[in-house]
Formats: sequence, C-alpha cells, structure tokens
Amino acid sequence: MNRDAGALQFVDASTEQKRFRIHRDAYRSPAVFALEKEKIFSRCWLYLGHESEVSKNGDYVTRRVGGRDLIFVRDRQGKPLGQVRAFYNTCTHRGAKVVRETRGNRKSYACDYHGWVFNPSGKLLSFSTDHGYEENLNSDGHLDLRPVARLEDY
Repeated sequence: MNRDAGALQFVDASTEQKRFRIHRDAYRSPAVFALEKEKIFSRCWLYLGHESEVSKNGDYVTRRVGGRDLIFVRDRQGKPLGQVRAFYNTCTHRGAKVVRETRGNRKSYACDYHGWVFNPSGKLLSFSTDHGYEENLNSDGHLDLRPVARLEDY
C-alpha cells in the first residue's frame, strides 16, 4: 500500500482477497482535503443553515462551509420579511473578513481593514471616504459582496 500523500494512493483493494481498505492518513491528508474541496464540496449541495436562524430582517449568521467563510443573512428589502441571501465573507476591496461576529442583526457591515460598508443585500454603500475613488466606481455592482453561486430553499 502506497501512502504517499502526493500520489494520493491510500486504497488497498484486492478482488481476489476480498479486501478493501483505506489508510487512515486519507482522512487527515491536506492533499486529499484539497481535492475533496475541489471535486466534491465545490460541486454539490452544502448545508448552510435554516432560514429560522435569520428570522428577522437584518439577522445574520457567519459560517465556514466547504473551506469558505460565508455570511447567511436576511436582507431588509421585503415587508414583512426580506430575502434570505448568502455571500462570501470577504471584502471586495482587499479580501479582509467583513463580519467577525458569529451572529447578530445589523443594518450594515463595515470592513475593519479600510472601512468599506455593505448592506445586508450585499450592496456596497460607502467607501468611508469622500475622496480617492471615482464617483461611479461601483455603478455596475462589481464591488458588491460576492453572492454564493447558488442558494436554494429545501
């Protein structure tokens, strides 16, 4: 049995001997985990949370799912309830974490790094300065928080 993490050969299988074993290093190998994130977690359904966790407009929960930091939030757009959304918990300016608390209720999120402010719908509201940026820099929304590729209710 080859246990070389680079080769990722952790399986010892023999039809003749009716044997199928996986070496325990497969469950703690960083190389195996990286492949799992790419081949499995990036392509299948992952449970983020239950909408009851964000029952009021502005409620949020942060989680790490599939190796990614996420914000699970109910925006403030609807009456009586806003839409449930999920974003990468990464500022679009310099990649810093936007929300550090695990849960709460807010009208906006300010990145600690340079102070960019986002609303619970992911929209960039402010650069926290009145100079240094073009007036219409985010007119196409490319600096808003990045939503997850797909979010559905089951």
